[in-house]
Amino acid sequence: MTSAASPEEVFRLGASFEHSAQAIVHSMVVAKGGAFTVSASIGSAPPGMVPMVVCMTFSVELYLKCLVWLETGAPRQRGHSLVSLFGLIAPARQARVKHHYDAFIGPHRDRIEATPAPDFGPGSTEFGSALQVASDGFADWRYAYERNMVSGPNLAQYFAYAVRRSIIEVRPDWEQFLTGLSIPPTSLTH
Repeated sequence: MTSAASPEEVFRLGASFEHSAQAIVHSMVVAKGGAFTVSASIGSAPPGMVPMVVCMTFSVELYLKCLVWLETGAPRQRGHSLVSLFGLIAPARQARVKHHYDAFIGPHRDRIEATPAPDFGPGSTEFGSALQVASDGFADWRYAYERNMVSGPNLAQYFAYAVRRSIIEVRPDWEQFLTGLSIPPTSLTH
């Protein structure tokens, strides 16, 4: 970010990456006739899965950086870790993000089999565990071919929704920039 950037520009950029991720999801669902099964092998994952995860996790990163900027008055320029960025948010706002996440994922929880992560054990849709698994998604998924990545439902879409809703609580006038986004986001739990 340059000094000419603003929290609004970061929010709008986050929304554009989320929109791109949702467009990829839509094309994947349409290509499979309305449903698809996600394989455990990256090489056999549906076309678009890796770029979708990269775009969605980057949107979460940008939303979190925007929220930090709104709270502190200073931009957060470096780092991709969603856990680290989330930790920079005031506890009351963290609770709001978690509330939005839980409210959205709750009705879907029984249909989602979260992707396990080698460092964090079996997959979980519980907020803290899921955030830990998704935390480095932008960096990790860009190089999925170099890593022992596994694909599965991407919980970053739920984080994108939760952080986006928390920003709108602070800046309701920015809702105008969300035109075209699925609200709530399109789910990969088909």
